[in-house]
Amino acid sequence: MGKKGKRLPEVLTAIEIEDLRSTFRSKKRYKTVNRNYLMIEFCLQTGTRISELINTKIENIDFNIGQILLDKTKGGDDRIVFIYRELLQELIKYRESRNSGLLFITLTGKAVNRGYLDEMLKRKGARAGIKKRKLHFHVLRHTFAKKFYEKSGYDILSLSKVLGHRSLNTTSIYLQGLNIDEIKKVQTIKLFD
Repeated sequence: MGKKGKRLPEVLTAIEIEDLRSTFRSKKRYKTVNRNYLMIEFCLQTGTRISELINTKIENIDFNIGQILLDKTKGGDDRIVFIYRELLQELIKYRESRNSGLLFITLTGKAVNRGYLDEMLKRKGARAGIKKRKLHFHVLRHTFAKKFYEKSGYDILSLSKVLGHRSLNTTSIYLQGLNIDEIKKVQTIKLFD
């Protein structure tokens, strides 16, 4: 019997992202709603892994330029990611007077639990009507990767660096998700004069 084919990474559509964001605008306001929204937005905008999100330290963020040093990455190498101005402003408000420690913490001051995050995302996704095979935080990373790849002009080297991949083979899975129109865009670029 042959190997099972690998499935393409699932990504959220622009409509699904907006529907997910809208679940944080409900009339019921929980103490953790802003933190949870910011964690989802952080992953969507930076492509960080869930472990990198959980381990992001305030002192590793340059709040002047929106640069974040990730020092607890999967590969063990430090990596820098950037965040856009509006998210940066929201993070500044969120951290309040804390100048050190983990960026995202529980109400008791501990690190946020990975299982909690995936369950929260599943609940929010269900409330938003998102029907993915398996909705978890890594889908946010895949969504970031696909969008970054498109916006960068299909630059797989930059995508690989941003995601912290050591091998282009790891990053190349995002090439498989291109639709025929995206492939045409890439193949109709004049390479030589």
